[in-house]
Amino acid sequence: AFQRLQEAYRALRGGAGGAGATGGGGGAAAASSSTARPPHSGGAATGDPYEFSGWASRSSHTKYGAFYAAQEEARWSEHFASKPPPSIWQLLRQRRAWAHGGFVHRSLHGLLRGTMSFWPIWLFGGLVAMRLQRSPEEPVILRDSDGSAFLRDPLSGMTFRAPHHDRSA
Repeated sequence: AFQRLQEAYRALRGGAGGAGATGGGGGAAAASSSTARPPHSGGAATGDPYEFSGWASRSSHTKYGAFYAAQEEARWSEHFASKPPPSIWQLLRQRRAWAHGGFVHRSLHGLLRGTMSFWPIWLFGGLVAMRLQRSPEEPVILRDSDGSAFLRDPLSGMTFRAPHHDRSA
């Protein structure tokens, strides 16, 4: 029964066995015909959708963990080993470098994020710059009746003795 099912299937595929449906020597004719293939050769090469595809690339939707990862890595390393990486100038001349998510967009976004991550330093630097930007006021020199000099601090308002500004009488 199974042999007749196989012969009928061969007849539907295009008569691979010659006289498959009529029952004349289907097994020997199928082995010697031009469509005979070695076992596990894969259906992708012959167009047979029901044939086991083996390890043919891209024929299976199932990805087999570490084996698939190793195969993909080997395929990509062969692809990129044949040509050198493009230079920065070559990347910048491509349209996709300037699109959303392209090389320029990612670079500027990373630079902005890196710059903004230092906000405490920017805040401290701004406060220091504001403090240093204040022009120093001219000290007010006060003298008493004896000619002794006193300086008034403009920030605190306190008065200090300044003997180097004394007038000798």
